[in-house]
Amino acid sequence: MNRHHFDLNLDKEQQKQDILDSKPAGGKTTNWWLGLVQDATGRATFSETPDNERILWARAATASVECAEADGAITREESATRLANLSTVLLSNGIDPASVDENLEPNGLIHRCLDLIDLTYEQAAELAHNWQQRSIDTIRSLRRVKNLIRPLTTLVAHVRDDNLTNQATRWIELLPQLP
Repeated sequence: MNRHHFDLNLDKEQQKQDILDSKPAGGKTTNWWLGLVQDATGRATFSETPDNERILWARAATASVECAEADGAITREESATRLANLSTVLLSNGIDPASVDENLEPNGLIHRCLDLIDLTYEQAAELAHNWQQRSIDTIRSLRRVKNLIRPLTTLVAHVRDDNLTNQATRWIELLPQLP
């Protein structure tokens, strides 16, 4: 398998170009993309990674997630949740995510995650009631909602917009009812 070597000295745009230049030609590349994203994200989130390296790996992870999404290897939902989880790890290590990359800023990520939910709050709440008796497609839809909301539980504490906080909190309160 073709393995990518991240040059952490490059800025994000240069990293993205480097990633695209190293993409294997032809065939299916989904596994290559997932390996790339997982490698950079794993290094950024590993508890033993020093903060100065964590920042560099978080930038590389953001670049790889964005490239993988643009290439169609991961969905918009997966990209949003990966970035939200990465932002959460940075916050838990006392690092301002926006100082690493603007796309890791909590407000923007919360908006992004909420915008990707394909149900209204009322629909989700109604479908969550007795979800075990719903169709597999409905359960999958509710699971997508849960996956988009879960990372917001930490991010919401870092939002200064009361309206956004209230909107996110409402969805977060629905989490225990979702499959």
